[in-house]
Amino acid sequence: MQADLRCIRNWCIAGVPVITASGSAMHYAYDWSGQHAIMGLIFPVNESVWEHLKMAYWGLFLFALCEYPWVNQKVKNYFTIKLLGLLILIFSILAIYYAYHSLLGRNVLALDILSFVVGVVLCQWASWRLYQNPFAMRFTDSISLLLFIGTGILFAWLTLHPPRKKIFWDRNTKSYGIPEFRKNNQENFFLHPF
Repeated sequence: MQADLRCIRNWCIAGVPVITASGSAMHYAYDWSGQHAIMGLIFPVNESVWEHLKMAYWGLFLFALCEYPWVNQKVKNYFTIKLLGLLILIFSILAIYYAYHSLLGRNVLALDILSFVVGVVLCQWASWRLYQNPFAMRFTDSISLLLFIGTGILFAWLTLHPPRKKIFWDRNTKSYGIPEFRKNNQENFFLHPF
């Protein structure tokens, strides 16, 4: 039991730099890919708040895939905890961003980065605390897995079909979503995404 908790704790600690680094690298991946539309379903396509939340989701998703073989068998509620961690990650980023933005009235790159790092730390800390206190059964874990995957699908869908809301607005390009998707016929986009 102590060895299991030590293993889980080490994974939670390791998650902070791994999620932070992988999420940060994702910021540039869409441009690195030559702005391939399919890559835009995963990586941020513009400077909107929404698109930057994709870095948090996919960073945590990739880390969860790596962590899964070592941690899942030691806990009853792996995906439930990952889903709760994701919610904490996203809401803490949003809370910090909108709090500082309402006070300063402008974007500050250092505070954007800080909000991401603080969100990752809170996500991993909450995961560690939840791993220590089993509270769910396996059937809720299956539902949580579907919701976690569904969140990724939602990110992709809303990149293609962003509502005309402030969280989706790219202040630099003064647009929403993937520009190529808006310009081209939607059917041609999927037939010839590159």
